Amino acid sequence: PNQTGIDIGNGQTGTMTIGRAGAAALADRNVISGNAGNAIVVRTAPAGTGATSIDSNLIGVSFDGEGNLPNGGDGINVSRNGTIIRNNTIKGNLNGVSLSAANFVVTGNHIGVGGQASLINTGGNTTGIRLQNLSSGEGVIGGAGALANFIAGSAQDGIEHFSGMNADFSQNRFFRNALLAIDLRSNTGNGDGATANDPGDPDIGPNGVQNKPLLASATRTAVGGPVTVVGTLNSLPNRSFRLTFYGITTVPANSELQFLGDSQVDVTTDAGGDVSFGPLLMNFNEGSTVINLLSAGATLIDDVTGQPSATSELGTSIPIQIAVPVTFVVTSNADPGNGDCNTGGCTLREAIVAANGNGNALAIDDIRFTILGNGPHSIILASALPAITQPVTIDGYTQAGSAANTDATGVGSNAVLMIALRPTTSGFATFDPATASGVTLRGLSIHSFTSNNAINFQGINARVEGNWFGVQPDGSDTANSVGFRAQGAGSRFGGDALAQRNIWSSSLPVRAPTIINNLFGVLPDGRTSTNVAGPRAHLVGAEILVARGNVFSTGVDQPAFAQIQGSCVLDDNSFGESADGQTLLSFGTLWGFIPEGDCTIRSASRRIRGASLAAIRFDGTNFGNLSYTVDQAIEGGAQAGITLSSTFFQPVSIRSAIRNTVGLGIDLGAVGVDENDTGDGDSGPNGLQNFPVLISAERSADSITVAGTLNADSGQRFRISICGIASEHVSGHGGCDEVLDEETRVDADAQGNASFSIVVPNNPAHQFVTATASMISAPVERTSEYALNIPITELQDAIFANEFE
Repeated sequence: PNQTGIDIGNGQTGTMTIGRAGAAALADRNVISGNAGNAIVVRTAPAGTGATSIDSNLIGVSFDGEGNLPNGGDGINVSRNGTIIRNNTIKGNLNGVSLSAANFVVTGNHIGVGGQASLINTGGNTTGIRLQNLSSGEGVIGGAGALANFIAGSAQDGIEHFSGMNADFSQNRFFRNALLAIDLRSNTGNGDGATANDPGDPDIGPNGVQNKPLLASATRTAVGGPVTVVGTLNSLPNRSFRLTFYGITTVPANSELQFLGDSQVDVTTDAGGDVSFGPLLMNFNEGSTVINLLSAGATLIDDVTGQPSATSELGTSIPIQIAVPVTFVVTSNADPGNGDCNTGGCTLREAIVAANGNGNALAIDDIRFTILGNGPHSIILASALPAITQPVTIDGYTQAGSAANTDATGVGSNAVLMIALRPTTSGFATFDPATASGVTLRGLSIHSFTSNNAINFQGINARVEGNWFGVQPDGSDTANSVGFRAQGAGSRFGGDALAQRNIWSSSLPVRAPTIINNLFGVLPDGRTSTNVAGPRAHLVGAEILVARGNVFSTGVDQPAFAQIQGSCVLDDNSFGESADGQTLLSFGTLWGFIPEGDCTIRSASRRIRGASLAAIRFDGTNFGNLSYTVDQAIEGGAQAGITLSSTFFQPVSIRSAIRNTVGLGIDLGAVGVDENDTGDGDSGPNGLQNFPVLISAERSADSITVAGTLNADSGQRFRISICGIASEHVSGHGGCDEVLDEETRVDADAQGNASFSIVVPNNPAHQFVTATASMISAPVERTSEYALNIPITELQDAIFANEFE
């Protein structure tokens, strides 16, 4: 043996090639085996040096491509950026590939297996691929089809990563590695084993120690058939991830993990970092016949490049089970029935009992309706329906004559409902708790309940879509005080499709982690507010809430939201107006109680309109180190646009246009303008942040130049937002018809003073300007009230300033 097979030394420049791909690959193949140290060493090089390509060689392998002739050190040891390692067979070394330089590509290699990719062999490396001493850059290991690496037989892990850099490992095949397929390591010694997930994934380390998915079920309806997958991921909030599923042929469970075919899907987490996936139907490129278990990993997608960047370890595998769903048909609107779904007709109560007795917790059964006669058909309940203990879909749209919503205008719902549930007397809920996961409720009118009990779905992945609550099939409003709760991970009320829109008319709340495209307090035409009695109308709350594309109408003194016990993102919702913005609806205020977590309210096109109270009221208790952002236009209102009460101390960043409110657009603390104080030493909501003092606003043909000063906290940075308005506000500190600039930053000097001159677009409709100042204390901001309005003057040509040329 040699000590080292090939050593590309420090400082070596130019393009290096060891072996070659393509037609000449066989003739150019090197056998680099049996050496005392490393087979190939690629050392550091000056910047701009050409790439190093190591292609189609036998490393640690005898010349027949199968036998073992190991090197004493690494198969390939790289400390030079831009190295390409592909199509090699690498066996029996310390590390098959050791990487301590970035911008690498490692694809199509057989690492620990012979050239024929035999799955049962000896001669694996101690570790397949090892990443170390990397703090930045990028790299790819594996890929689709022939680009995937075969990594097998390692005495420790398939891939070990204990650097700070991110790398994508998501498309490889792992076979019978002694420890883990992928190990995100906290040390450089022996493998440290699987890393537990942590809520919200805030930790740092190799690949950000990315959390892995949790698989809830993997089922098929026949041996060898396609696989239906359901699960959840908790990680960074509001980020996209690529999930990769690995089929496993035999036990032990983590021994043979194959990335095959159509086994990836992209998902996006909500504000709490949660996302559920499934049911996903996958055939693994028609390779599902050989798969008996399933595992999965998650790869963070880079926000800038849109490419997968940081792969997790692989989650615990679960067996693929046979699950054959059963259909139960409701043929009678009687209640309760004789207890037998198969004798003398089947009632809804009997169908639920029969589905509960099916016994397969993985099969999602169907309850359908074929009740004879002209509908709608009312099922009048004498007591609450049974608890749902097995996954089931109850689908009212299967009844003849019914139809899901297809209103392409997006304003209302033209659904036709033929199945209604209502009580004989008040005092009970529609359902006892549904403890099963995977329960779907669809196409029902549930009305006239007057108890305070909730429809309570306790499992994960509940779906409630295309229903009318508190609205009869003829579209009329009825008394309804039944609440709804579906707070398990992945549960959803409504959905993006037209057919998934629910209508809610109740004085009690909907609680679900995701609430999409529903009408709250609005009749099916989408333009008429319901008439709900009760102390609080149309509450919507959840521990973590993502609400998108909904329409909210409330009583004139009622809030749309209350008591969200966590974070929230309210995205593109309409408050007090129809979905198309053409019709004013009854509306009180957005908040009753402030969320107990960070929250963003935003929309580029929809408004908060016609509030009888403040459009948004920030009231209540100090919940700790939280922040809120408002970036949605407010139009009209009998009071202020946004108020922060004297007891509210969380920072609020306000970026909204706020038009035509009777009170101040932004009102901090006591009602009315809070005058500036020197050095801004006072305290209160948003620190009673001083507003700018505007000096001049001069209009030219295509722009307006706004000059002003700010006195505030010394040494701090501030964001200045300039607004144009058509007429001066009655208070002199008006709202904001249009945000003209909000990106200018100024720094206060040691005395707290800053000045600015900002050029903004000219809009002839604007006759006055105003401004706000927001102190930036990353990552939060505290926005002031509006500055004293000043008129826009026409720019005077200096030549004619004294009326003489």
